[in-house]
Amino acid sequence: MTEKNKKQVAVEIITTEDSIVEITGSVAWEDLVAYKEKTLKHMQEHAEVDGFRKGKAPLEKVAETYGDMRILSEAAQTALSDLYSKIVIENELKIIGSPDIAITKLAENNPLEYKITTAVFPEITLGDYTSIAKKTNGTIEAAQVEEKEIEEAIEQIKKMNSHVVDPDHEHTEDCNHDNDKVELNDDFVKKLGDFKDVADFKEKLTENIRLQKEREAQAKTREVMMTELIEKSTFTVPELLVSSELDKMIAQMKDDVTRMGLEYNEYLKHMGKTEEELSNEWKPDAKKRAQSELLLKEIARTEEITPDEQKVNQQIQLMKEQYGDEVPEQNMRLYVESIFLNEAVLEFLEGIK
Repeated sequence: MTEKNKKQVAVEIITTEDSIVEITGSVAWEDLVAYKEKTLKHMQEHAEVDGFRKGKAPLEKVAETYGDMRILSEAAQTALSDLYSKIVIENELKIIGSPDIAITKLAENNPLEYKITTAVFPEITLGDYTSIAKKTNGTIEAAQVEEKEIEEAIEQIKKMNSHVVDPDHEHTEDCNHDNDKVELNDDFVKKLGDFKDVADFKEKLTENIRLQKEREAQAKTREVMMTELIEKSTFTVPELLVSSELDKMIAQMKDDVTRMGLEYNEYLKHMGKTEEELSNEWKPDAKKRAQSELLLKEIARTEEITPDEQKVNQQIQLMKEQYGDEVPEQNMRLYVESIFLNEAVLEFLEGIK
């Protein structure tokens, strides 16, 4: 091996039969010290220390406020995040999903020891995705909006916006009788939004209904397509990837519950389920999502499909504005690129006629 090609990171890598990779190694204390110094300076920029303006406290005061162990722990996490990328590149690992990075030893004046567990692409024999896509796409019909659907939507809008006509009206679930008070005229629709008149309102309402039906039809078509592709392909899905998808589903539900102003544990009690029971119920769906993820990535590799870099960068910028430094940019990029790549592959399949 030439000096140019010599690996910079010495690690032990074990690959299990179910496409799980276990990486163990260490980081010299001298290297960790450099990360510790960078971490302390980063903390200084955001620290709120009594007697000092935000970001203006001396380093020694910041270190005293946060404590050596917290600074060392955050430095270790940053070091391992950087190291992980190098390990993946140097060893040409075909990683899928997020890694589980565990610190096994962390102490002053000692090497940092770690264990990284992650999933890699299994061997995949793809089904004939071209034929599957062509057959599925052949069943798609243009979305049609019936007059009855428009009338029902208008009645629902009138029901939910009777206060526009009568500001003192108290909305209740049973208020169909209030619809008679609401006349669908130009003044009413202008109060609802950017509508010139009733005709404009109906035109935009019809278009919204049509788009909603198209989105629902697209979701159903994609599900049918992926279900058949899973059945016609040969591969094993890593259990770690299934667990990762399940964690995402639970996290999404927690986020949805919080946005509704509810407490998560109380919501579970109301449902009469524990989180473990919910996980067991959702595991088949999580496995299907993991299987779909693998197949879409394999098709992308086969067809040399890549995500739109401009869209990826724009989305990362939006996430930075929302989350700041809470989420490392590398994690954001992996997440965003995965989403845009999957969408690009699905659009490719939908284009097969």
